[in-house]
Amino acid sequence: RNIHVVPVRLNFGDKHYIDKVTLTSEKFWDELQNNPVHPKTSQPSPGDFRRQYQFLATHYESAISIHLPAETSGTMQSALTASKTLTNFPTTVIDSNSLSIGIGLTAIRAAEAIDANKTHDEIIDDIFDDMEFDTKVLLGSENPFGDSCSTILVKYKVNGKEGLFGILGPMRMDYEKNLGLADFINKKLIEK
Repeated sequence: RNIHVVPVRLNFGDKHYIDKVTLTSEKFWDELQNNPVHPKTSQPSPGDFRRQYQFLATHYESAISIHLPAETSGTMQSALTASKTLTNFPTTVIDSNSLSIGIGLTAIRAAEAIDANKTHDEIIDDIFDDMEFDTKVLLGSENPFGDSCSTILVKYKVNGKEGLFGILGPMRMDYEKNLGLADFINKKLIEK
């Protein structure tokens, strides 16, 4: 897939890592379970994004850069700053209004549109258009994260902005409990 990631930096106390570069998923979960110090993250710098965009410019005509909500992280601002330094490489920076699974699904949707030979502008227009649901359970081949797990996906709208969040779990997760949790989170988001 045409999905590239600029990793976050994280610290477990005095241990410093770059996600998926110097820290594997297995090591992360091991640290989380065994280290009494919880991790702290820091956003990628504009330089991190600039280097990624420069690399992408050697392989592609443009980029769509999808990010955590600007209200929750400075990551999007770093990406915007970097995108302005590359005048000959069109880069659209998007506030996903989503967390974790929502961002992943948005990226997958964009990659599928690229595979379907859609233009840069068509991809941006299509990112959220076909998501007409409030809560959805994705199983088997419907689940973009694999057929050995399940996903509860919730679409929300806060202050006129749409976003997604989800719960990823085993096929035999407690659906009643997790659908209730998703509904609770959605109501809390709407209250803000």
